[in-house]
Amino acid sequence: MVKTFILVISSSILLSCSSRPIAHKTLDNKISLLDKVKLKEFLCEMMDGDQKYRGMIRNLNSADLNYKVIRDSLWSLQEEIDDQNTRKLIAFTKEYGFPYPTRTGIPEPVWLVFHHANEKYHQDIKPLLQKELEAQRIGKAEYSLILWNVNGRTGQPFSFN
Repeated sequence: MVKTFILVISSSILLSCSSRPIAHKTLDNKISLLDKVKLKEFLCEMMDGDQKYRGMIRNLNSADLNYKVIRDSLWSLQEEIDDQNTRKLIAFTKEYGFPYPTRTGIPEPVWLVFHHANEKYHQDIKPLLQKELEAQRIGKAEYSLILWNVNGRTGQPFSFN
């Protein structure tokens, strides 16, 4: 009985001395339980969508008579995809934490989804990002680049100080 009591107390003390709160560890464990193939498909699908029309827009000839109509049509389609991706990534991040490559083993720059997010999501993204940075589930450079965009692209995206 005494040994059990000491074991329970010792375990409680060790857990309370952990550098990251239990909630963060729970999200870390939760993402590791996901099917890696399905997770890769999910992340790759988002990244394919993120770049789907951006490349086409960059390659348009601005001297073309229909340039503005084509560009605006492609941007409209891209904005729909960006909207869907942003909602998906917000929901995923709330459930599992940010899918940073060091956590998933999948080298997709998913941070671009938040970087390209519509302004209507910025107030949802800011506190979520802060929480993810504090939990070390997103890199400082990616965090800074997303925040720079969300804050209106003023000043430098991040400092090397």
